[in-house]
Amino acid sequence: MELLEELGGNFYYLREDGKDITTVHISDPVFILGDHLGVSEEDERVIMKKAEKISLGKISYQADQCVTILNYILDKRLNNSQREIT
Repeated sequence: MELLEELGGNFYYLREDGKDITTVHISDPVFILGDHLGVSEEDERVIMKKAEKISLGKISYQADQCVTILNYILDKRLNNSQREIT
């Protein structure tokens, strides 16, 4: 978990029981995802001290699917904000 100390930005931990991502302001994000085995209890304790827990929904997705969904959501937000500016 030393990597968290080295990285800058705002940490967002993806879990099914987190806050709905559509209600969370995302800025300068660093997303933390587990694999099919999840995150160890020790690592999760460290993560929970540094990250906001958010959710893509109640369904458990594979990490690569989460990345695709995150890209879609962030892309949609960026496009919407650009439309509002112009």
